Amino acid sequence: LNRIEIKRLLSSFKVPEKNILTILTTMEKAHRHMNVITFISLVEKAGVSRDKISNLLRRFGMDDIMIKRSFDMFDQQKIMEETGRIYEISISE
Repeated sequence: LNRIEIKRLLSSFKVPEKNILTILTTMEKAHRHMNVITFISLVEKAGVSRDKISNLLRRFGMDDIMIKRSFDMFDQQKIMEETGRIYEISISE
């Protein structure tokens, strides 16, 4: 897909213009390539539901197995970010 097609597709899924520009700028900085995990993260932050993100990925040519694996990797990455934080636990007597 070219830049115009991606922009049109994201617009059809009600992704705000500001977020579309962020996604396209990120792709441009990476020589027009983007990791699917990064893409999912940016689109989810824009408020797009997972069902709609799945539809977007299908339109990009991904099959359902790869889409599920991508969401699993995305969820795992989010968990790793959360568990990487330091928590303090204290027990009172």
